[in-house]
Order: sequence, then structure tokens, then C-alpha cells
Amino acid sequence: MITPERSSAEFLSVVGHLDTRVDLDKTIDHKDAKYKGLLSIMASKFSYENEQFISNAVTNHWGMKFLGLYSFWNDYQKHESTKAIIVQDTKSEPNLIVVAFRGTTPFDAEQWKTDVDISWYDLPNVGRLHGGFMKALGLLENGGWPKEIDESGKHRYAYYTIREKLRTMLRENEDAKFILTGHSLGGALAILFVSMLIFHEEEVLLDKLEGVYTFGQPRVGDEMFGEFMKSKLKKYDVRYLRFVYGNDMVPRIPYDDKSLFFKHFSPCLYFNSFYQGQV
Repeated sequence: MITPERSSAEFLSVVGHLDTRVDLDKTIDHKDAKYKGLLSIMASKFSYENEQFISNAVTNHWGMKFLGLYSFWNDYQKHESTKAIIVQDTKSEPNLIVVAFRGTTPFDAEQWKTDVDISWYDLPNVGRLHGGFMKALGLLENGGWPKEIDESGKHRYAYYTIREKLRTMLRENEDAKFILTGHSLGGALAILFVSMLIFHEEEVLLDKLEGVYTFGQPRVGDEMFGEFMKSKLKKYDVRYLRFVYGNDMVPRIPYDDKSLFFKHFSPCLYFNSFYQGQV
């Protein structure tokens, strides 16, 4: 019996074994309307893998820059349970930066605890949001959501660290754009990342945000939050597409019944069990 080395470029996660594709569809180039969606779903898939696998695949199969796999602190769980990757497509004009948040890995108890924490976090003049997802994104246990924090400490928080990296990269390449993506929990973190950029009035970053593409994303807030986001996404001209497979239960939770009041708020690209799509 050979015990696999979990950090090797050949090691695949459970998600990777379900879909072993590594290469992008060569019939779809960066000028194609489908390109950002294709790149997003592959980046979301790669976010479940280890650093060596992602680096090898992005560099040698995609011909892009792999800028890192990051682990972020959850102030409530006292654990680095949030993960994300950053990739840069230097061949597209303008350059495109992709931030993909990892979803719930099947055997990670901390991430399951994030999913089932359906406490509300009330953001003034915005609405009520899913408490577990907000904690995973970087909500400070004793500080809420300040616009800036001291980042010299020993912990890195997803929202603040990724925001700073985007600020730096976009200063160095003023023509570049970026997109946000993720599957399941990762999709929830992607759209909530945008909500915090809006809350903190990060207009420079919002101007550079090309779109948000989520796959199997759960609901993240109440109706007031949804109306707030729809008006702000329209104001900043940010595309938000939510891809849903008909047999996936995750986009149907948390429920939108009389007890929980969670609501979706974006165009849904729905695919039935025969992969026939409709909006």
C-alpha cells in the first residue's frame, strides 16, 4: 500500500476526482462571451486542490500566473478555515485577475460549522446577512467590520488581505480587471466580498470588478440585503451570475420560509438534469 503525499502535484481532492479536467476549453478564447464563466468554474474547481497541483495546472496547462493559495483566520472558530486562490491571466487584454474562494470540503468539520451557523449579522442600512459566512469572510469577534485594520498582526483575514492584494496589483497594472468566483460556500464568500467593498465604498476596486460568477451558491441574506445589492450592483455596473444545477440542494438553503427569510437576488442560470439551461 502506498500512502499518497497530500501536498504533491499529482494528489487530487475528492472534488478533483469527481471532475478530472485540468485544461481549459481551447475553443473558447478570452474574447468569447463564455470565457469568464469557463475560467471561473475551473478556478472554483482548482481551489479545492493543494498548492503544488494548482501551481502546476495554472502555469503549465493554462499558461497563466498562479499568485497563491491562501489560508485565512476565522476569529470565531480560532482556526484558518477559509481558503482562496488568486490567478492572473496575462494573455487577455486587459489582464484579468481571478479570485476563487474554496467551498465546503466534504470532510472539513470547521467549514460545515460555518455553513450551518445561520445566525443573522445585521449590517446597518444594508440588511441581515448569514452569520457563519460573514465570520468566514473576516468579521472581527470584537470589532465588527472596520474599514481598515492593522494587518501587521499574526492573523490574516480573507476580506482585508485579498482587498489589499487587489489594491496593490491594480496599482501596478492600471488596465487590469478582476473577477470573483467560488462554488457552494465559496460562492457565498465571493458575493459577500462584493457587499463589503460596497459597504466600505471601495469605488476604485468596484470600478475594476468585471463580474461575480458563483456555482451552487447558498442564500446569503434577507430581502432588504438583496434589494440593497441589486441597486448597488447596477450602480457600479457589476455583473453577477449565479449558476445552479437542478439537482443541487445547496442553492435552496438556508430556506426562504417564514422562519428564516433568506432570499436570492440575482439572475439564475439554471441547468436541469439533462444540462439544458435557462435564465
